[in-house]
Amino acid sequence: MRTIRVSRSRLSARALADAVAVLRSGGAVVFPTETAYGLAADPLSPRAVENIFMIKGRGAEKQLPL
Repeated sequence: MRTIRVSRSRLSARALADAVAVLRSGGAVVFPTETAYGLAADPLSPRAVENIFMIKGRGAEKQLPL
């Protein structure tokens, strides 16, 4: 696991490129929203979807919202 710190007022091109690279490699990105944390992943990547299930501790019988 890797942490990429970003500032709401100043998003660096490097931080954004790092997050995109994680998503393209089948990883997941966790980000804060107004009410809860969000999870981002490529829904067409089996590895990425597996990662989301693992992060959430969710059984494969339960669907994920898109």
